[in-house]
Amino acid sequence: MQKLIVLLSLLFFQSLLIAQSPGDSLMVDDGPDLRELTYQNPTYANFPKPEEVLVVYKKPDNASDTLSQSIAYYYKNKRNIQNENIMPDGILIPDSIVYQEGTVKLFDGREDIRGQGDLGWRYVMDTIAIPIKRYLNNTIVNGDLLANRINYIVLVKGIPHKVRSLPYIWNAGNRRQASVSDLLCLINQPDTTKNFLQLYNTSRFSNINPLLQVDPDITMDYRFRSNHFVNSGGWYTQYLVTWLNGETYADVIDLIDRLADPDYTGEKTWVLDADSDASYHQATIYATYQKLEELGFYTNYDNTHEFIKTDSNSVVGYVSDGVHAGMPANYILELLEFDYTNGASFISWESFNAYSFGFFTSTGVGQGLISDFIRMGGSAASGHCYEPFVSGATYDDRTYPAYAMGYNDVDAHYQGIYFNAWQNVIVGDPLTAIAWGK
Repeated sequence: MQKLIVLLSLLFFQSLLIAQSPGDSLMVDDGPDLRELTYQNPTYANFPKPEEVLVVYKKPDNASDTLSQSIAYYYKNKRNIQNENIMPDGILIPDSIVYQEGTVKLFDGREDIRGQGDLGWRYVMDTIAIPIKRYLNNTIVNGDLLANRINYIVLVKGIPHKVRSLPYIWNAGNRRQASVSDLLCLINQPDTTKNFLQLYNTSRFSNINPLLQVDPDITMDYRFRSNHFVNSGGWYTQYLVTWLNGETYADVIDLIDRLADPDYTGEKTWVLDADSDASYHQATIYATYQKLEELGFYTNYDNTHEFIKTDSNSVVGYVSDGVHAGMPANYILELLEFDYTNGASFISWESFNAYSFGFFTSTGVGQGLISDFIRMGGSAASGHCYEPFVSGATYDDRTYPAYAMGYNDVDAHYQGIYFNAWQNVIVGDPLTAIAWGK
């Protein structure tokens, strides 16, 4: 009887860890079967224009709650985006919604949507997705529906960026936790019987992102276009969704200014800090190094236990394993001493580097955060709001060469992402490209 009590106590303690822990490592798993990728025709699209971007902000709760709206209009004016391309009333974000099956609530400074089972996904559908879809499909500009010209959705700080399914299992392999932006990529499917709620609790391997490594030769012929890229399950990636986000609204203003003035010199350094113990990332980061060297760009590559903390040149890209290589959680703020050039991009293979954009600090999460990189002068980043597993991380060997050669930062990051409706979060601007090669 005593042994049974001890066993039950251990199981209960383990369940608490699963319920509460953000994990201390990137979960290693088997990669998806890339044979499921279907051939994608080139789009031959030109570089994105302001009329292809829809800007979405949080509707003010009161007269003093205008920060999200102000940021949206600052970006609109900075990028000469038309009035019709910004949702005029924003998105109303209620603190809670009561469904028959339970109540969905916002937590962590309104960053995190939580509800039993798929209720958080339903909150995203009802509160964010349907208003955006309705606006796209009912707004006529110069005799044509807005939906026919929008390719990118830019979300502004103030809208929740992640969904947690209760009971919470931090390392759930199926689609339970998700990023809001990954769900919004799938709205407005040509097959109107499809909606992202149908993907809740399905295997992440069942829905490959059709933009994954779509242009390995970097021909520049695959710039994104809505209603074009489709996977073997018939799901179109209808929009590329990105964020203007950071720890503070002042950080976001600075971010927008940098994004509007990227470095076109082609002479800055890509810092590729591999860790000799992180075998799951060694091959990928080495492939990034090889490709960037082949293309003639400056790199600072190291695969020892030593950390790259400085470079005599300005830095345009940084990738590492962060805390999984032994760095402290605040390494971006306190350890790295780089001068980041405008347009600098960040990728770390850390599970929760997009866990928070203001409510938690990096030390609170225990891992580096994208918001730290933005604060220190970064311009674009790709990360994960929950445990992505190794297969769900953003692969730098696809993203960085594409960005270096001329794809905008959003297209480039999506070319390194395996799954639709998963946990990836991108900060950046589809109108920003460094265009060093093309």
